[in-house]
Amino acid sequence: MRYTNEIIDTIGEIPVKLYIESIKNSSYYLNPKLILIFVIKGEILIKQEDKTYKLREEDVILINPNIMYSIDSSSTNQIYILEIDYKYFNNLYNNFSDLIFELNSLNIDETNMEDYKSIKNIIIKLLEVCLNKENGYLLMAKQLIMELIVRLINKFTIDKTENTFSINHDDERINSIIKFVLTHYKEKISLQDISQYMHLNSQYISRYFSKQMGIPLNAFISNVRLEESIKDLVLSDKKVTFIALENGFPNLKSYFKAFKEIYGMTPSKYRNIYLNEIRENSLELDFSKFNLENISNHENDKLRLLPEKKQSYVIELNSSVETFKKSWKKVLAFGRAAEGMREELRNQLRLVQKDIGFEYVRFHGILSDEMRLYSEDGQGNAEYNFTYVDELIDFLLEIKLKPFIELGYMPDQLAAEKKYIFAWKANISFPKSINKWNKLIKTFVKHLIERYGRNEVQTWYFQICDQWSYFNNEDRRYFEFFRETYSSVKQVETKLRVGGTFDLQLLESYSCYLKDERIALDFIAVRTYSLLPIGKSDSLELINKFGKVSDDELILQNSIDYCLYANESFIIEYIDSFVNKIDKHKIDIKEFFISEWNTTPSQKDLIHDTCFKASFFVKNIIANFNKVNGMAYWSFSDIFEETKASNNIFHGGLGFITNNGIKKPIYYAYQLMNRLGNSIIRKENDFIATKNINNSIQILAFNYCHFIDDKKQCHSKDITLKDRYHVFDEKNKNISFALKGLSGEVVVKTYRINKENGSAYDEWLRIGAPNSMETDELNYIKNKSIFGYRMKSIDINGDLIINEKMEPHEVILIEIIPVKNS
Repeated sequence: MRYTNEIIDTIGEIPVKLYIESIKNSSYYLNPKLILIFVIKGEILIKQEDKTYKLREEDVILINPNIMYSIDSSSTNQIYILEIDYKYFNNLYNNFSDLIFELNSLNIDETNMEDYKSIKNIIIKLLEVCLNKENGYLLMAKQLIMELIVRLINKFTIDKTENTFSINHDDERINSIIKFVLTHYKEKISLQDISQYMHLNSQYISRYFSKQMGIPLNAFISNVRLEESIKDLVLSDKKVTFIALENGFPNLKSYFKAFKEIYGMTPSKYRNIYLNEIRENSLELDFSKFNLENISNHENDKLRLLPEKKQSYVIELNSSVETFKKSWKKVLAFGRAAEGMREELRNQLRLVQKDIGFEYVRFHGILSDEMRLYSEDGQGNAEYNFTYVDELIDFLLEIKLKPFIELGYMPDQLAAEKKYIFAWKANISFPKSINKWNKLIKTFVKHLIERYGRNEVQTWYFQICDQWSYFNNEDRRYFEFFRETYSSVKQVETKLRVGGTFDLQLLESYSCYLKDERIALDFIAVRTYSLLPIGKSDSLELINKFGKVSDDELILQNSIDYCLYANESFIIEYIDSFVNKIDKHKIDIKEFFISEWNTTPSQKDLIHDTCFKASFFVKNIIANFNKVNGMAYWSFSDIFEETKASNNIFHGGLGFITNNGIKKPIYYAYQLMNRLGNSIIRKENDFIATKNINNSIQILAFNYCHFIDDKKQCHSKDITLKDRYHVFDEKNKNISFALKGLSGEVVVKTYRINKENGSAYDEWLRIGAPNSMETDELNYIKNKSIFGYRMKSIDINGDLIINEKMEPHEVILIEIIPVKNS
């Protein structure tokens, strides 16, 4: 459906037309005039030959005369179109009609930003003048048109040899067919008529047109007739029968059928809806309500006017650098075992396994009191109950997740002290009896083997937690505890994989102890978060800043208030340092895991919900996937109870799914990462390119933007529920790829995550940021916040050039799939 408000059809003697349209469904145009299109509201897709542009609010594009293009949109939109008959200016500027212009806001960079702004301001001012129609407005409009033409000539002309829309032989043939249709659409046109006109076989023309245009020739002729009939339908009171016959339809029945196929209604109903809409829209065209002043005034806040970065790369498709190690999806993580008993979390686990598919899952607290595993009778004898443990592990195995078991956090009746962290009171005390602890571990492991089989349990991991080394500050005692726990597991089954969590600063002393005790670890795990203590270089200093409550409960999360966000390469550098220390001290391990990583471990860090986390995730995975055996992002869900829960949906939870099951941008980043191939053909700081055995190509790129302030404090008060992006040094990025070694037809699929696509938080802002949401609103956000997607077919004879303009924090996946002709 298309609604048109014509504002002016001439400015003095200058043949210029201004009008505002709303587009629904695709429409093809071959216009002999110079066209400028400005998006007032919503989004549209403009296709010129094999190039497709997604234009958003305040974007501008210029269409040169006699260039075939189409406009399509599936959302509510308003566009402002300026048509200029270029032949008029031949009298004022020699050979004006021979000039070729290139103006597209998606391709603007720092070198021509000011020139682009001036063009944009002129066309906005022109619309304002023509809408208000104040005394002398034609003189002002004429002046603006002349200024526009001069600026286009001086700043946006290109040499014909550089014309990206130069017409080749195929284009000329298509244009000839289209011109014939546009000239004779009111007549009875047959395929034979067109073949005689083109001096080509009719069957060949039919196949050729369909392949080039993606639409059968008969359907195109019908669409042209429909498009032209719309003008009569909405701008005249002619009878529908007369409109049908005058626009080339053989009878009323064929018109009704074609009309309903495209618009889903009868022409009469369309006319009535249009008239109602145009009455409503006419109020918006009153300039006082049109809000154009606001459009021109908030340019600096718009992404398309930000500073830009440029990167160009050549990708040789025949090269193969290394295998893409899927370490990023080796281990999933959630808060604690008891949360795994909740159906809400289980539903999210099922969803993640369906969409991504992890191999292992790690969590705290399988030995804690909530799981009812350990207790003592009145005489102090140990009693064991594996009901909850079995129920949890059975479920995990059912959804194809193997346990990555953390042996840590003491059952209260086995603890020497009441010493807690987290809201769920994880006890970090040493055991009151090391013999009872050893028996608990042995009994636990034996039960797992008896229930699930020795071969199965040998594929699991057993990680000895290190919380005692942090919170008790007794290294020697922890070493002894570590040895006893390690030995207890290995005494049951020597082939079980047992490892520990180590801190970078204590690794050297750990390594000496391991050698002295002849402990051969199967793996080492490390936690890393992109934060630093304020004024400190040693993270252990944070322990002294932990807040305490009356029952000696430690609140770990309070420590984040004393931290800064680290530099953008912190996690990369930390992992490199750890790997270097492992090599330096010749620690013989089979596997190395990052068992927890994130920007911060805080449940109230508001940047967790933003698009920033998508690019943060991709950046760190691309840089580190080949250094480790697994990277467990902490944590996958906002169902996480280390601190008091928040009522806000977007409260800054750690996960990539909210409590309500809404997917955040990082969730979609995982999905795009999951589409990468197995063989890397090129990897740089801002993208990775892979291929599959079927020769399809995948390029995953990102535009990471770090904090403006290199000493930005965590939990900063200037990051609020509704304002979270201003702290970033946001820049657009123009990135281009030249793919060498492709030929034939390919399908190019593009997926993108940005503030408009795949960001539930930004969608929440767009609907008014409600404090609470009903089921309908939650479902709306779930359905609306999906990654962007487009697809097109291209015939390649030489290199494939891909140019993409990326917003701050944007992640984009480009898939190039060869078409196998049968």
